[in-house]
Amino acid sequence: LTIVDTDGSGNSRSLAPELDIRGTADWSADGKWIVVSGTLVGKDGTSQGIFKVPVDASGPPVLLAEGLISHPVWSPGGSTIHYAGRDDGGIAQLMALREGSPPTELYAQMSAVVGNHRFIPDGTGVVFVQGTLRSPEFWLLDLRTGQTRQLTRISGQSSLGDIRGFDISSDGKHIIFDRVSENSDVVLIKRSR
Repeated sequence: LTIVDTDGSGNSRSLAPELDIRGTADWSADGKWIVVSGTLVGKDGTSQGIFKVPVDASGPPVLLAEGLISHPVWSPGGSTIHYAGRDDGGIAQLMALREGSPPTELYAQMSAVVGNHRFIPDGTGVVFVQGTLRSPEFWLLDLRTGQTRQLTRISGQSSLGDIRGFDISSDGKHIIFDRVSENSDVVLIKRSR
């Protein structure tokens, strides 16, 4: 976990070198913490789960939830952390965590291959990926009603590929995503004898 200055100076510093990070990291609303998933190797043994790490390195990482967990994301107001809790069969359950309370299952199952999810700017919904490996679609979970609805119908398009990561534009109108697709050409090469 490394913080790099954005002024182009190239200055960087490592945070929590004892953490083996897995998946994405996210900033708290006040900018004082980073939440990550991973494995902590310490003098008391090994812990796996979600950790919050102080940006000023004023203390050790704090374990928030244990288990095979990935892609924690802080809500815009900072009141909850949502993450992907692994399930068997390539499905990740969207979970919510408030400090001091047990984790809560939300009514959304995501593709464990992508796993990450993003809040819409006003914090009332979460966009996630659902579907099979070769035909993923974007869905929205309305946090007020618990209802989900499909946002895209892109899997019928040729060469969609596998979605690896995505984000939501600051105005909430666009999903920006990257994908990996396999394109192969069969070519006949004639050799002279």
